[in-house]
Amino acid sequence: MNLLYLDNIYKAYDEKDVLNGLNLDINKGEIVFCWTKWCWKTTLVKIILGLSRPDEGTVLLNSKELRVPFSNTDKLCLGYVPDEPIFIEYLTGLENLKYYCKLYNKNSSNEHLLSIMKAYDIYSSADKFRKTIPEV
Repeated sequence: MNLLYLDNIYKAYDEKDVLNGLNLDINKGEIVFCWTKWCWKTTLVKIILGLSRPDEGTVLLNSKELRVPFSNTDKLCLGYVPDEPIFIEYLTGLENLKYYCKLYNKNSSNEHLLSIMKAYDIYSSADKFRKTIPEV
């Protein structure tokens, strides 16, 4: 059974084709690694995760067409591990955790998240910004 199926995916930026009729079929239990020096990987991941829409083509997850924005059920079926951690620069460590918890309807109470931050020895980052907010 197809876990993820991409059919005839097209995506262009500034009239430059990035994905040109891509087909991909991933079955349950398969692991896929993509590496190349070309830029299509990021575009493909964004389409699969619902962060971008293809110009043409269909994306199926568990034989069901994915629509953007995703339903909560669809979100639970997908995961993404970036090369580097992704933090929103103008949020504190605690605010970043709250943001990601809310995306997936997880417990985002301060008490819960601060206890996790203590357990992983990152409590000191709770009130620090990823990047200092510039003065206006």
